[in-house]
Amino acid sequence: MDRLRDCLEEMVKFTLDCRVELDLELTDDFCFGLLCGESILLDGERIESSSHALLHRFGGVPDYPLYKLIALGLLKSIDSGSVCGTFENISLGKEREDEWSKLINQKGSELVNVRQSQSFILQKITFLID
Repeated sequence: MDRLRDCLEEMVKFTLDCRVELDLELTDDFCFGLLCGESILLDGERIESSSHALLHRFGGVPDYPLYKLIALGLLKSIDSGSVCGTFENISLGKEREDEWSKLINQKGSELVNVRQSQSFILQKITFLID
């Protein structure tokens, strides 16, 4: 599963890097924020009282690139066969969730099969070389 996770991370990173060519309609700032590995607070910065609310609000945000969390969410969704999380606060609701679950099942299975095929081929090549 670690190799599939790595593969999904690279796929999400590539997708965000190529957002213009893929016509994702995501802003550069948004994608940069997902790709950036830096914390929202500068290292060594003193947190003044005005910044305390900011720290409290974003205190749980990890310091590594957030696109890795997107990849992990995709992996969990593929593994469970449905969208992780809920759409309760989104007006499109259940219809959209069902559509996304179907897409995740179909494309997720394809990704897993490709990854397994690659592993099988690499094992055979390694066996033949040895």
